[in-house]
Amino acid sequence: MSLYKSFCLVILFAIIIYFPYSIAAQEAISKAFLSSILTKEIENYQNKLIMVHYRQEWKRTTTHEERHQVKGGSYETVFQPGMFRKIIKTDYKDHSVKTASGVNSQYSFQIIDRNNGWDVEKFDFLKNENGAKNNLIRKNYKRMETPIKFLPYCLSFCNTGGTIDEIIQDKNFEILKSESFIENGKDYRKISYKYLEKDSYGVINNFTGSITFDPDLAWVIKYVEIDSLDEFGRKFNKTIMSEYEIQKDLPVLKSRNEHIVKIYFNNKLEEIMDLNHNFSIKLLDKPLPESEFTLSHFGLPVPTEPIPKPILPTKILDKPLPESEFELSHSGLPESMGINLSKPSTPLYVTIFRIGVGLAILSFCLFIAKRLLNENKKNRSI
Repeated sequence: MSLYKSFCLVILFAIIIYFPYSIAAQEAISKAFLSSILTKEIENYQNKLIMVHYRQEWKRTTTHEERHQVKGGSYETVFQPGMFRKIIKTDYKDHSVKTASGVNSQYSFQIIDRNNGWDVEKFDFLKNENGAKNNLIRKNYKRMETPIKFLPYCLSFCNTGGTIDEIIQDKNFEILKSESFIENGKDYRKISYKYLEKDSYGVINNFTGSITFDPDLAWVIKYVEIDSLDEFGRKFNKTIMSEYEIQKDLPVLKSRNEHIVKIYFNNKLEEIMDLNHNFSIKLLDKPLPESEFTLSHFGLPVPTEPIPKPILPTKILDKPLPESEFELSHSGLPESMGINLSKPSTPLYVTIFRIGVGLAILSFCLFIAKRLLNENKKNRSI
């Protein structure tokens, strides 16, 4: 066999061996492939998560305590098919406020406790006097229920928040690299990404970072790193670490810790913040009685007619208020709070470059003008 034929056979053999691996590698890092895996796992998770008692406690620590009135709080939720009860406790610097909402087979309600007992803020029947269903209440029920059902797969940037499979499918989300690694004897899959998004103020944010999944644990999100740079040069870094436990073959959250670093104009460190979330999630074996989802559970009677959501009192002013009413000092906060509110200054090298370009253009224009003038003189002399 000639050397040429031997070389061709080696190349052909290498292609045959490498081609399937290459296709599989491309599939492993594609958005469609990863999204399909996650969608399947999320559907399976949702179908098994039928009845849950969920509790979350969280606490904020930061280098700028004076900026944040809210220091922590807790969420407690119980849901089962068609019924929902949620209690939110918010801890401020000098007081706490509790709110609760719920849905049962007959009505929905919203109540509040400002440390002097529960008061009904909103109440409505699931069916009107003609027997028609109140679809808005059912929609709100789904809105309250969904985030809890998808906790191991939830992620949010500035505006976008939801399940990770939906975020990956976004046209502005790009997977840059995919890799596998082993840590403490477990296999993990990590993707590096790039994501462009506008926040609620229309400012463009450029997100980069990585997301680490646990394939052996239904592809839950294990670790997230988010680096953000907006068009004004403000930087933001967030790392999220999640811990899970197994209940009835389902991964449920035990804790989620977030470390946040904010850097504003001129690379000035602005704030370091930690948010620590501890979860207590119990999958229920049997439905709870409906009384657990009613006003009687809170010691309140059932109203005889709907109570609309309260409207904040409005007063039409006779004359404009002074500008001081709209400053931070009106709320007892320092005026600048350490933040440079002006537009970031242009770096010196950019200014020098712009001056250089301007001088070059000016020199070129003068050269052309001089040449045209000389040609005009020659034409006149002729």
